[in-house]
Amino acid sequence: MRRIVAFILFMSLFCNVPAEMINSTDFEALDCVPATRDLWKAEGFLPGTWDNGLADRTMVDDSAVAVSGTKSLRVLYPKGKYGTSDNGAQVELKFDPRREAFASYWLRFSEDFSFGSASEGGKLPGLTGGDNCSGGSACDGTNGFSARLMWRTGGSLVLYLYHMDKPDKYGEDYELAYPDGSAVIVERGEWIHVAERVRINTDGESYDGEVEIWVNGVRTLLLDSLRFTSNGDMVDKFYISTFHGGSSADWAPENDCHIWFDDIRIGTVYGDVAFRECSKPDLGADRALCAEETVVLKTEEKKGERYSWSKDGSLIGNGASLQLSEAGLYVLTVDSAWCSKRDTVVVSEKILTDLGNDRSICSSSFLKISSNVQGEGLSYAWEKDGAPAGEGECLMVKDAGVYRLTVSAEGCEPSADEVKLSSGLLSVADVNGAVGEPFTLKVTDGGSNYGWYSEEGDLLNVGAEYDAVLEEGRHLLFVKDMDAFSGSVGMKKLTVAKSYTSAALDRKMKFEVFRFLSVDSVSVYLVDEQDVVIRVLDSDETVLYQTESKRLKAGVNRIAVNAELLPGIYFMDAYGSTGKLRHSNELDDVKFPYEIEGVISLLGSNLTWIDNKPWYLFFYDWKVSAGNNCAAAPVFVEGKADTDVRNVKESGLKVFPSLTNDFTKVCGLSGSEIIEVFDELGNLIRCKIDKEADCATVSFEYAGVYFLKISDKGMTQIFKIVKV
Repeated sequence: MRRIVAFILFMSLFCNVPAEMINSTDFEALDCVPATRDLWKAEGFLPGTWDNGLADRTMVDDSAVAVSGTKSLRVLYPKGKYGTSDNGAQVELKFDPRREAFASYWLRFSEDFSFGSASEGGKLPGLTGGDNCSGGSACDGTNGFSARLMWRTGGSLVLYLYHMDKPDKYGEDYELAYPDGSAVIVERGEWIHVAERVRINTDGESYDGEVEIWVNGVRTLLLDSLRFTSNGDMVDKFYISTFHGGSSADWAPENDCHIWFDDIRIGTVYGDVAFRECSKPDLGADRALCAEETVVLKTEEKKGERYSWSKDGSLIGNGASLQLSEAGLYVLTVDSAWCSKRDTVVVSEKILTDLGNDRSICSSSFLKISSNVQGEGLSYAWEKDGAPAGEGECLMVKDAGVYRLTVSAEGCEPSADEVKLSSGLLSVADVNGAVGEPFTLKVTDGGSNYGWYSEEGDLLNVGAEYDAVLEEGRHLLFVKDMDAFSGSVGMKKLTVAKSYTSAALDRKMKFEVFRFLSVDSVSVYLVDEQDVVIRVLDSDETVLYQTESKRLKAGVNRIAVNAELLPGIYFMDAYGSTGKLRHSNELDDVKFPYEIEGVISLLGSNLTWIDNKPWYLFFYDWKVSAGNNCAAAPVFVEGKADTDVRNVKESGLKVFPSLTNDFTKVCGLSGSEIIEVFDELGNLIRCKIDKEADCATVSFEYAGVYFLKISDKGMTQIFKIVKV
């Protein structure tokens, strides 16, 4: 029996097999003209004797829509047209027959791409053999096979396979899915990489053919136990076959649209076609000529890479480094055999400090704030909420606040910028004190099920608090919400394109919440452009949340809901201004309830006749979250040297007051002491220190917690001061 085998590491990926690249093109050497068969020949390919649409609907395009370099292949899909004659393009690219072959390409759907009209779907390139069995033909083992891809409803990708044992007249669909089970769905305007492997069955009696597909380097399908041919035909073509349809106008696009293809590769091992996410060159931050007579921009030089520099759009160099003395926008493009990446730097006459937009600390425990300007002779002064916070080009922070940076240099006018950071991390106060002093850490957000971790990641405790004693030195602990959840529930996409609701709010999805959570967002599929209202109602059908989205495009749309709900029964409904919100009406595909245990359960609808079908209404791929889903919150704990009264008396030092609104005095000095002031993060800060006789007055400009470090003849004492 044929079966789908997911996520098995095949020997073909890792065996040390000598590679024999069959052919490839990145379109960079071609003129910007239609991609006719003569053009493919010029690139070393062997095109077939016929084509569809190459002269009229293809173009080598240099309009900056490319993966590598500046050129790609653009294919036109005209409004209202479908099928091979009037839509898209077709050409066979032949190679010597092989039992196994690999192919890959990048593709990008235009931002306005129409997946179809009443029906949605269209063909995409793939490997074929023999007579390319397709078009509704029966594959009898002597007329070849085809293993193309298709886009289906909403841009979901499938393998569209013609093989000897296909169950119906047309090709058999096999959905592509990521390891977490979510469907592969193309996003308009974004490049994706598709790679395919086809292995032919041994003979007509052997069910040992295989197809394997990767998307952006992730295996999304492994299909085995197949029969392709019985007459000895093998894999011998990469078939560029792309068009809307289907064989009726129901499949035609609703507007002129395009797909771009780039970096087509055909090979004999996976390494020939594998997804390569090449590293971007790093030119560093912007530069200021007022601080440097000349500026040198450079990137790490690597074998096999080509470099091109441009200034304000004009080519000016081709090495790994560039020396310059003029202001302007400089771009470095690095091309390799796999891809092309670029970096940009602004060289200005004066310092231009830019901390970026206000943002939140959540996805990582610390956030790096960068000055975005560098160069010899520059000095940096950071402040947090008006208090000195450090020096250097960058600052690593964990706390919310207003951060300000002033950058200066001799010969330059100082430049300053500030950024406001909020924080979604759990809130826990840092601790410092004498070594051996007990302390308790507690999350101020409330709650009781928190995990407390050491800097090495070892779990120290689970609970509302963490108790310990201070050890000498500065240490880092982390805390995270053990009850946090973030995931999806419900059908990932619709399965039928023809069914949609009327413009009414009487049909609702019913769901139950088992703990306090947020319904963050849902996907809806629109038949045409329209406004959409989504509501969340309680069990009495009182509206709790409502969101309205204007002029959403036809197709899949992600809509933020952000409804925070306590445990209970709820409903969700929607109103489309044209009344055309699609839903599934396939009995075999709808299996209520859709549940995440202990979190949420989608129960069905509010109407018995809908549940009896059953229909799945409107809302796909719910994203829900509960608890604090940010990164683990860092906490600094610091134990300092013993500063008890006995040591103070022995040294004769008196420090007062320890709680002040202005200054602190240190008396009993011999005159040889060194006084240093640190903030609670351990940063050395500048304070005004006036010495008179055996006393010193330390003035604090900003409120906060400070530590006086007084050193003399090998003896060090530390005093904690709080300015209010």
